[in-house]
Amino acid sequence: MNESGPSTPRSSARAAATPRRRSRRTTLVTTLIVLVLCALFPLSQASQGDRSPEYRHCVSSCTADVCGPLPHEVMAPDGDGTVVPSKLPFVLRLTAWTCPDDCAYHCTHRVTNDAFGRVKDIKDEAKSSVWAEVQSAIASGGRGASRKEINERIQARIKAAIDTLTPVQKQMVQYHGKWVFIRVLGTQEPLSVLFSLMNLAVHVKYIPILSKKLPDVFPLKLVYLAHAFISCNAWTWSAIFHARDKSFTERMDYFSAGAAILSGFFFTIARLFRMAPQDPRFSLSLKVCGAALALHILYLSLASRFDYSYNMTVNVLLALGHNLLWLAYSLVPGFFPDGSRDPYYATRAALRAHKPGSGLTTPNGGSPPAPVSSKVQLPSTSKKARRRLRLIVLLLTLAACLEILDFPPLLRALDAHALWHLATVPIAAMWYDWIIEDAQECVSNAFWIGEPLREEVLAGPWLGALQKARAWARQTAGPIGANIQRTSRRAAGNIELTALTDSLTALANRAGFSSGVSANGGGGLAGGSSSSFSHSGGENGSGGHHHHHERGKGAEKKSDELSERMGV
Repeated sequence: MNESGPSTPRSSARAAATPRRRSRRTTLVTTLIVLVLCALFPLSQASQGDRSPEYRHCVSSCTADVCGPLPHEVMAPDGDGTVVPSKLPFVLRLTAWTCPDDCAYHCTHRVTNDAFGRVKDIKDEAKSSVWAEVQSAIASGGRGASRKEINERIQARIKAAIDTLTPVQKQMVQYHGKWVFIRVLGTQEPLSVLFSLMNLAVHVKYIPILSKKLPDVFPLKLVYLAHAFISCNAWTWSAIFHARDKSFTERMDYFSAGAAILSGFFFTIARLFRMAPQDPRFSLSLKVCGAALALHILYLSLASRFDYSYNMTVNVLLALGHNLLWLAYSLVPGFFPDGSRDPYYATRAALRAHKPGSGLTTPNGGSPPAPVSSKVQLPSTSKKARRRLRLIVLLLTLAACLEILDFPPLLRALDAHALWHLATVPIAAMWYDWIIEDAQECVSNAFWIGEPLREEVLAGPWLGALQKARAWARQTAGPIGANIQRTSRRAAGNIELTALTDSLTALANRAGFSSGVSANGGGGLAGGSSSSFSHSGGENGSGGHHHHHERGKGAEKKSDELSERMGV
């Protein structure tokens, strides 16, 4: 074919589609970076309410008038009007509510209700005053006003009156970093608790699934399981914290969430950069991450005030790194290590390079075509797998933006934070399914095979739980090891003769058709291979049969030698 000739429609379409794909990838990367970086610039001002004089006066008055000498005592009048101490309801005492806490809860709602009522009164007063002015003008013989003009005057008057108010006096604000929620059975944020428990259920559900479906020889199996347990701990404390916001539960929630995010970042770099537990880089990275988490917790614990901005910045940067690494793998998987430094990489590449060709492609006994590539195929690089990975990364980023782009709760129950917890429920399931398929593909195509797990080792340090991959391949690989051994034998036989020619020759000789094949030339079973029979064995075909029998023994001997050299 003339290379300078006109291009085909298919090649032209591919050439035209390439810039569009690159443009879509660039747009996707830019969008994800912008969305995640928004987390560094929180849009909402927290704790305006607890600094307001309205709230402080309400809490101090309630505490002085209602609370008794003990934390759980409430001073309430009895039937005769005498004020006597009584206890909070049992469900509130069960969830660690005290009388001052109960006063603070009711004051948040009281101040918020006052703000809504104040705005409503301003709107009603503006409407009545404007309509009174219009009716007075008409009664005095003046010109009336259109409905549009009346509405504009009403809105202007409302805006002028509302602008004189503070945020606490005109809208719902946050108190101690939280919106105003209606508690249920002592639970401060019922929907956030429910959605946190749903996330916990997903991670608990996938622990046995990971144990069953992740291959034992996948190097990061225990790392994935450890991450699942760390995530379970994080969502447990999330549910506890949203049920009851105390200093201890808040810190445990933040520390556990930081550990889960750091754990996800660690297994990401371990997977993408092929750091098996035996790799010194793995041990170094594990120690660095552990030390970083310890210092992070120590700083937040010893600080005079909990550094919320620092905690958010650290978590956002880790999440950003996690998402960008997986996004880069979905777009440019060749950027990451392909296993060429693996000591068993050469053996696997040799087996692929000498894989026998099909007899249909070499029917005349000629040399098989050169292999397209002996390089190990990177796992999860199909279009479908990469599209799913990009979708998961995008959904994770959009879900995180719900935490950043906060808004007051609908019906004092559903806020952006609760929606974020709800969104992560299906994303977590999608993510587990993807990493399971990725791990299975790592093992099935021999991209990354570690050592098998042993029950007695699981009780000890898990970093030493694996054996050598070569021993696994020879003893416990099962179908994979048998397939590799068969491939090596076929490779040696293919160097001497085409597999199809040997098989057809043996069948013809056993059936007594060898002379017929020689006489019929190209019309026999072997097609164009009859000339080789005549050249090697004469007209009667017996010499050809004997010669091929001897060459078959030589091929089998060379196959055994090649298998021993390859260590299979």
